[in-house]
Amino acid sequence: MRLSVTEERHKLADSEREKFLTLKGQMVYMEEWESICFVGIPVMSHLPQMYRSGLFINDFALHDSMTILFTDIVEFTKTCSSLTPLEVIELLQVVYTNFDKVIDEHGVYKVETIGDAYMVVSGAPTKTEHDAEFILDCASQFLAEAGKLVNLNEKVPKIDVRAGVHSGAVVAGVVGLTMPRYCLFGETVNVANMMEQNSVPMKILVSESTHNKIEETDPGLYQFERQEEIELKEDQKIQTFFVVGRHGAPRVPSLRDCESRLDDSQAEEDEDDDLLFPPKPGRQSPTSEAEEELKKRAQLSFTPVSDTGIENYSRASNRTPRRNNDSVAGK
Repeated sequence: MRLSVTEERHKLADSEREKFLTLKGQMVYMEEWESICFVGIPVMSHLPQMYRSGLFINDFALHDSMTILFTDIVEFTKTCSSLTPLEVIELLQVVYTNFDKVIDEHGVYKVETIGDAYMVVSGAPTKTEHDAEFILDCASQFLAEAGKLVNLNEKVPKIDVRAGVHSGAVVAGVVGLTMPRYCLFGETVNVANMMEQNSVPMKILVSESTHNKIEETDPGLYQFERQEEIELKEDQKIQTFFVVGRHGAPRVPSLRDCESRLDDSQAEEDEDDDLLFPPKPGRQSPTSEAEEELKKRAQLSFTPVSDTGIENYSRASNRTPRRNNDSVAGK
């Protein structure tokens, strides 16, 4: 009886087996494309094999329920015109340092800062059922902290901040080789940014999806003031609300409130980790092997994260390491 391709591959030596790219996944119908696509991840025995395959550590996970917050400083460009470059840096340092302290208290994740724009998310990379609440609590404290920043210098008597919030689905992943960054992609990011652009100084403008999420999970927790609809596209509008108050003290994030995605499918993720990081006595750590491999090729421009960090990252989401469609298909 003829052996299957998988059985034949298992009979090969390790050096020969690593020439193949094994994919694990499933067929998914994509309504937007009216096509059935194979969504899968490469199965690697160790990190050097991944690098030799032309792939890199990545993590494109779909989060179907999370909340994004954007803030910016009102009239920042005008303010900068009267400041020296060093004074601009000092101003942002003061604002960002205060904001960084706030996010640690509310269990949200800082995605990036671009100029005066500050972006945070709740519900990714660690999921929680209170993502909208945590973001609104964080945004409220952002405004409170900004209100305390008065008379920073004679040219900046006060700091006004506006905020925008939206809830929805995103694709999240670590992008890049030289300076890897955790990024969010999708329409949810654009809508959240639009909420911020249409907000007013020292106010939090939220979309209808965020408003409904709060009302469904904790009715009456926040008081909202209905605003006019905002046009997203030519034929699409979205209802908006201002946050005007809150009942009670902010919720303190706990391990129970922010559970790891590992809890959803413990057995399945553990099986994936066994495939990615199989124990082999006498073998050095995957990170050390990858580092040595890259040094040989003179391509190591950063220090890999620890083995524990890699394993936790693998456990935290469904990994899809890839460089581009052509390189994967070509394998």
